[in-house]
Amino acid sequence: MATPIGGPPVQDIPPPGGYPKIFYKTRLGNRGPPSWAIWTGAILVVSYGFVQVGRTNTERRFWSDQKREQKLALAPLLQADEDMIWIERQKKALAEEAEIMKHVPGWKVGESVYKTNVTWIPPSVSAYKGE
Repeated sequence: MATPIGGPPVQDIPPPGGYPKIFYKTRLGNRGPPSWAIWTGAILVVSYGFVQVGRTNTERRFWSDQKREQKLALAPLLQADEDMIWIERQKKALAEEAEIMKHVPGWKVGESVYKTNVTWIPPSVSAYKGE
């Protein structure tokens, strides 16, 4: 309700004959594809995604196998290299031990100071990295 300044209240009313009719139905556009088309499209997209995941997993497995085979092929060569390095360092360590302990009677170079029957385990190469 509108109230003019200093006058009686005036009620807002529609114009004579009423407001014009709004044709909203003619303004509505197409509602889109039917639900069966949406479901079919979604199923096709998801199926394609699963196929691609399967192909990618197969390819990834192939390259993983290739990498593992390469490592296994190189392992003997790398182990032989490490063994040669260990032998050289062991010779050097035994020569140093012989030089240091030459004045100790009864000392046997290279013999373990521990008297156990444990099988021999080569020391880690990283123990010699401090040289």
